[in-house]
Amino acid sequence: MQLHPGNSSLQIKRAKIYLALGETQKAMRMLDSLSESNEYELMLLKAEALVKSGRNKEAELICNAIIENEVEDVDN
Repeated sequence: MQLHPGNSSLQIKRAKIYLALGETQKAMRMLDSLSESNEYELMLLKAEALVKSGRNKEAELICNAIIENEVEDVDN
């Protein structure tokens, strides 16, 4: 990470590791530090971290946004 601090792929992988280890708060901080984007994988990880934190309503909003993006992609 120190060699490539701005590499979002590495940050996403690190967040996945934190989630797998049950370190949800660290994963959320990592995910929140990434730019607000509609990147599919990032949104799914945020939803997972929110569910593990008991923030189900927020996770549901993200999942709904993912579905809306998918519908738009199919329509285009």
